[in-house]
Amino acid sequence: ILYDSPNSGEKEISIKAEKLSLENGSFYLWGYNDELNETLYLRLDRIKSIKVINIKEKSKNNKTFEVKFKLTGGSAISFVPSEFEKILEKNDTDLIVQSNVNNKFKFIQNTLSYGADCIIISPENIRKEIILKLKMMAKIHNN
Repeated sequence: ILYDSPNSGEKEISIKAEKLSLENGSFYLWGYNDELNETLYLRLDRIKSIKVINIKEKSKNNKTFEVKFKLTGGSAISFVPSEFEKILEKNDTDLIVQSNVNNKFKFIQNTLSYGADCIIISPENIRKEIILKLKMMAKIHNN
């Protein structure tokens, strides 16, 4: 795929396409990339061209990692776990969720949508990355 990335411009990406999804009015192509050993999530309208090649399929060893987070308020009340999430603890005001993440960008997007109702418990590197993004957003909005 020749992809026009908003961050790094046009680049060639090799993926094994897995599914399409519609989110926030845009279509996304999900696919596995052997070089990065992870699932990518690409906006369809940013794909400039597609070259189909037949390759011998390698065993898929997708990088996933586990994240635990706490939800409170309305987010805790309305939360419905996806197939990759499970509720570890639940009480009247909050819940603890474990998520098996195969796409960090998508996970961070979803997490930010919870706003102040979400606290990342672990791992620390994801917690720090989200805190940094929040600080950058606050800085932009305070200017």
